[in-house]
Amino acid sequence: MDGPGPAADSRETRREPTAHLIYRAVLTSAVILSTILAEIAETDQTMVRSAAILVGAFGAIYLASLLVPWRSLPRGAVVPLGFVDLALIAAVNHVTPATDLDPLMFFPVIWLAWSFGRTVGAAGVVVATALVVWPHIDGDHETSTTGSIVLPIVLAGAAIGIHRIHERARRQDAELRTALQRARLEERMTMATLDAVTVFVLTLDTDGRLVSANRQTRTRMADYDLSNVALLADLQVYRDDRRTPMPHAERPYARTLAGEEVDDVLIWLGDPGEPRMALRVSGRRITEPGLPTRILLVARDVTDKLNAIQARDDLVASVSHELRTPITSVLGYVELAREDPELPPSVGTMLDVAVRNIDRMLEMVDDFIGAHREDDERFTLVHAQWDLAQLVTDSVEAFSPAALDQAITVTSSVQGPLMIEADGFRLRHAVDNLLSNAIKYNVLGGRVDVTMSQGITTDGRPAAVVEVSDTGRGMTPEEQRGLFRRFYRAESVRGTSIHGSGLGLHIARMVVQAHDGTIDVSSVASEGTIVTIVLPLQRRTERVLRIS
Repeated sequence: MDGPGPAADSRETRREPTAHLIYRAVLTSAVILSTILAEIAETDQTMVRSAAILVGAFGAIYLASLLVPWRSLPRGAVVPLGFVDLALIAAVNHVTPATDLDPLMFFPVIWLAWSFGRTVGAAGVVVATALVVWPHIDGDHETSTTGSIVLPIVLAGAAIGIHRIHERARRQDAELRTALQRARLEERMTMATLDAVTVFVLTLDTDGRLVSANRQTRTRMADYDLSNVALLADLQVYRDDRRTPMPHAERPYARTLAGEEVDDVLIWLGDPGEPRMALRVSGRRITEPGLPTRILLVARDVTDKLNAIQARDDLVASVSHELRTPITSVLGYVELAREDPELPPSVGTMLDVAVRNIDRMLEMVDDFIGAHREDDERFTLVHAQWDLAQLVTDSVEAFSPAALDQAITVTSSVQGPLMIEADGFRLRHAVDNLLSNAIKYNVLGGRVDVTMSQGITTDGRPAAVVEVSDTGRGMTPEEQRGLFRRFYRAESVRGTSIHGSGLGLHIARMVVQAHDGTIDVSSVASEGTIVTIVLPLQRRTERVLRIS
């Protein structure tokens, strides 16, 4: 490659005036100094005057260089001056041989090779070689034959080396500039992306002062009058119950500052009775040697979502309470009607169906009420010795009519007694929910198997293992991920006639966990589902059931 590319030419053009003037100042000074030293010993005044004229030419060229507007001229306009310098050096050396200025030809040759590439540098070497060798060939000047041979070789080697160094430096400069441009582009794209998203992205220093924030953060800070807060780390923060202040050490900022990776922590900003904001916050600590430590916080505004969930829960709980009283009244009157001795058998059968459906409605209402109690309300488990085998058997018998209606075969492999210290009412509710699901989501003519055996818990305590398996529709892995959430119903059953509240497995898990037990679900779509409960036979400590 003979010379730099177009982009490099533009940069070199800007730098050329300064580099040229520095080179010319050094060269002129060297020529003048060498000539003065030679003239001190020179006795031929004619030669002294000639040398003075040539040196004056160097000075005149230098002064002219200061006045020429090189930036407005083409870059190559300065090239001829390098060859003029070579000619002047040779002329001074010819007039005053004692000066021996041939080595000074290094300056213009190296400058030409560095600034203008291989071709111009090679031309400079050729010209310098001719000027050095010609007096020796002409015979009118006493020169060293060895010097006349060695100096051109040294000039050529120096020019090649300088050119390679310059090319390498130019390539590195181009790579660095490209990397810098790419980094700036990525920075602009990142900032544009952060300003476009609806999440909060902010950076704090180790004192809690805001360093940077995206547009969403700045806007919402102004909405909640937080823009004038000097230390964001000192804001009043509440736990997920909206009432309990969160200690400073537990806040996302403090935990991240301590080196912890914080993920999806729910906090509330704003005092009760004032405009409040719920955020799910994640945080990372960013450190780099030699740079200040920064705390990066990313938060999602979930205020509307949580308020909507709370409103839904309040509505369902209120409606459930209002429904329980009339349903209970209806059940009472139906029971009285069934006791009438003159009741025709056909009417009795219809009343039996009505009773079963009313009982089911009451169970659903109880589920709604239990699942929507305020977080601080708890049910104390009433522990007693229960025969778990009998409890499971009673549940199977209770659901036999429902299974018979769908031609589903229910088999029970339960041997007892197996005594367990537990709240029998709660456990029966959990087992009923499992059997209800196994029958409800089964296929016509399917099968449900209930087994019970003895095992051990993960910490080695004796336990009972209850397993309910079915040959129903099963579930996909995606459907199983939300299986224990409140009101969750798989997408595949939402559009069907199968009724359900989406609370059965949620309540079953709450009851099992309250007994220090575990519940696991294994399911394959179109093949069936297996639910396994492991319950310790003896309680370890007093447990409280919290349905939230």
